[in-house]
Amino acid sequence: YQDYKNIAKAFEMVNLDVVSYFPKMVTASEAVLTEQEKSEGVMLIDIADDATFITLWSKGELVNTRVLPLGGRLLSTQIATLWEIDLLDAEKVKEQYGSLERNLRFEDELIPLVNRNGNKTLQIKRQEFQDKFSEMAKAWLSELLSQADAFAREERVFYPHCVYTGGAVSLDGFLEFLHFEFSRQGRIGHTRRVDAPNELLVNPSLTPAIGMFSWLAYGSGEKAKLIEERGFLQKTLSSARG
Repeated sequence: YQDYKNIAKAFEMVNLDVVSYFPKMVTASEAVLTEQEKSEGVMLIDIADDATFITLWSKGELVNTRVLPLGGRLLSTQIATLWEIDLLDAEKVKEQYGSLERNLRFEDELIPLVNRNGNKTLQIKRQEFQDKFSEMAKAWLSELLSQADAFAREERVFYPHCVYTGGAVSLDGFLEFLHFEFSRQGRIGHTRRVDAPNELLVNPSLTPAIGMFSWLAYGSGEKAKLIEERGFLQKTLSSARG
């Protein structure tokens, strides 16, 4: 509750009139999961920059959620530390050259690394970068999947479907890497049931935002009540009924 109050206060300070707040894990689920998956049991793993959000469904209902401090930026931090470069430059290097595709060979190709402290541009062999990147990604995903599996066991949801979304799953070869290194099956969660440009629908980092519109658009009668302006008594009665 205090976290919510802090967020609300931040918007008030910049004079933004917020209509309502929507939990990311709910809207992301609305965007990418099917009713069959929710019924049979599914774990939505949303890998953002600074955290991974796990949402667990079973028998058509949301069972529980968990947040892991294992976002995609962890890889950027490791790149920055290993080659002693700025974090923003490490982000650019990861986006441009980071790949999880197997059996890549780059011969003597070089990639630039900007060292801002010394104001110089370094170059390293791309094959060296690829080998280190794959090693770091394997350790990162191993820990992430281990904690996700432990969460599912705690909630007694066994062998759930796995759906992955968030910016980090855009890495080339993500699903194939999971299958080869961890024998994991799953799919990338793309936004469904929304009329929008395809480049938005296939971007896994946008699923929570676009899912919010989907969440309001379908079954809008009940859901629209959540953003209606109501007095204190009406809100109290509604909460009591809930």
